[in-house]
Amino acid sequence: MLLLLTILLLPLTQATCEWANQVPLLSDNYPTAISPDFMKYVEKVGKLFDVPGLSLGVVRKGHEAQFFNWGQRDEDGNSPTECTMYPMASASKNFASTSFGILMDDFKHGRNVTPLPYGVELDWETKLVDLLQDEWGLKDPYTSGHVKVIDLLSHVTGLPRHEFSYDLDTPLPHLVSQLQYLRPTHELRETFEYINLMYSVITRVIGKYSNMSYTSFVESRIFTRLGMTSTTFHPERAWQSRDWVQLWVREAGPYYNQTRVVPWYLEERAVDGPVSGPGGVVSNTKDMATYLGILLNGGIHPDTGEQLIPRAVLDSVMLGRVVEEGRASYPELAPTLYGAGWQSTGYQGHEIVQHGGGARGISTALLFLPNDGVGVVALCNGNNQHPALFALVFRIIEESLGLKRIDWISRCAGSLGYETREPNICQVEGSTLGVTVRASTVYPAATFTAATILGTGATLGTTRFHREYGAFIKSFRHLCQPRL
Repeated sequence: MLLLLTILLLPLTQATCEWANQVPLLSDNYPTAISPDFMKYVEKVGKLFDVPGLSLGVVRKGHEAQFFNWGQRDEDGNSPTECTMYPMASASKNFASTSFGILMDDFKHGRNVTPLPYGVELDWETKLVDLLQDEWGLKDPYTSGHVKVIDLLSHVTGLPRHEFSYDLDTPLPHLVSQLQYLRPTHELRETFEYINLMYSVITRVIGKYSNMSYTSFVESRIFTRLGMTSTTFHPERAWQSRDWVQLWVREAGPYYNQTRVVPWYLEERAVDGPVSGPGGVVSNTKDMATYLGILLNGGIHPDTGEQLIPRAVLDSVMLGRVVEEGRASYPELAPTLYGAGWQSTGYQGHEIVQHGGGARGISTALLFLPNDGVGVVALCNGNNQHPALFALVFRIIEESLGLKRIDWISRCAGSLGYETREPNICQVEGSTLGVTVRASTVYPAATFTAATILGTGATLGTTRFHREYGAFIKSFRHLCQPRL
C-alpha cells in the first residue's frame, strides 16, 4: 500500500478547493498549530491500524485550520486532500435535527410557506400524530399518540433499528405508513435505543412543511448559506469532482484476511429516500472545518455577523437529554448523553459535542469543544476504523488544550488484540465516543432462510449473510442497508 503523509496549514480564507470558497473564523486567544510531531503520530496510527486512507481537519477559533491527510484514497494510490469527498454516514444526523429547528424558526417568525394543521404549533414537543396525521402510526397505540419530535431525534421511541424494513429508495410516505407493523422492544422514553428510521421520519416532516424535498431544504438553508459549496447529498456530484474516496472493507475474502474495495452505500436513486436524513451527507474536511467554525461561533457568520443558524436551535440540538451510556470506560472520559443528532460527553474535564458514523467501508467522527473553541473532523475510507480515529482525535485535543497525554494507541490496539486485550471505547461500532461497547465479531459465511430472520411464515425469499460486505443481501433484490 502506498503510504503518503501530508500536512496542510492554511488560513481558512486561503484554503480553497478548486470549486469552493472557505469561510474565515473570528480572532480569539486559543492554542496555535498542532505540533509538527503530530505528523509522525498520524503515520504511526495509520500503519498500526492498517488504515487505507484518512483526512483530518482541526479548527481553532481565531486561528488557521490545519488539514492532515494520510494513505491513499483509491486503488491508483492517489492521496487524499482536504477536498476529497467522503460519505459522512451518521455524522449526517445533526443536519436533520438542525434543519427541523430552522423550519421551526420559520414558522415562529412567519416565514413558513405551508400551513400547519389547525391548532398545531411546530416545536420540539409537537406530536407526530398531529404533523403526519393519517400517515403516522406505531404498533403500540399509546406510543403512537404520544411520540414527540424530540423523541424521534433522541432515540427514545421504544423501537429498535429494524434496518431490514425498508430499501434505499422506499418512498418516505410509504416508510412512515409501514411503521405500524414494526414491533417495539421498550416503552416510550423507557431507554435509549438507536434507530435510523426516525431520522427518515423527520425528513418527511421537513419535506411536507417546507414544500420542498428534505435534501433541497438542507442544501439551500445550510450548505449554501454557510459556504459549504462542495457538500451534497448526491454521490454523483462527488464522483464528478474526481476527488473522492474508494471504500475498503477489511476481513474480506474466503479466509477473511483480505482488504477489498466495495461500492458506496449511497446511490443516486436514493437521494431523497430513507438514508438521506440519518446518513446521506457527502463532504470533505474543508467544508466540515467551515461548519465547525460557525458552530463554535454560535451559528454566526464571522465576516458579516449574520446569524446563519439560530442560537436557540443549536442550544436545543446539542443539549444532552437521554443517558446513552451512564458510565465512562476510563477516568479521563465522561458518561455520554444524547441530544438531537449530537452526543455530549467529555475528555479530561472538557465538554465534547460529537457524533460519529460508520457504514460499509467508511468511518467518520465530527466533534467540537464548545467551551474551548476547538473542533475536529476525522474521515477514513475503511470500515471499523474508529480505534484509529479516536487515537488521533484525543491526541489533537491534548495538543490543542495542553492536556495530559494518554497512550490511546496502546489502549485501542489492545482492544483489537494487537497488544493487551481490555474493554474500552475503541471497540466502537459507529457513533459513540467515550463509552464501552461490544467488540466486533467475525462471522463465517452462512445461509439463512427468511423465516430464520423474520419468523415463521415469512415469504421474502432466501437471504444469505455475506461477510465480505458485512450485511444481509437478499438473493432476489437489493437489501444491503448501511449501518449508520
